[in-house]
Amino acid sequence: MSAVSVVIPARNAARFIGEALDSVLVQGLTDVEVVVVDDGSIDDTPEVVRSFGEGVRLIHGSGKGSAHARNLGVASSGGELLAFLDADDTWCREKLRL
Repeated sequence: MSAVSVVIPARNAARFIGEALDSVLVQGLTDVEVVVVDDGSIDDTPEVVRSFGEGVRLIHGSGKGSAHARNLGVASSGGELLAFLDADDTWCREKLRL
């Protein structure tokens, strides 16, 4: 079980998702799980997410909207704590400081 699961719903977010993921990965935590739920993108969102490698898990949603995608991400996560980030947003460097 990870200490923190970060759930990011994304749809057609290829322009932004890389920066959002970078802002999560620089938090300095070693026990973090990152789950991106692609909610039916028709752009390169899945490819951008996959380029981050094994540190980021990609789940394919069914295009039912961000609330459904968040719920799918929560159901697929195993962290003790949950954190949410929108695909077009970023966190400051110490957001997840425990």
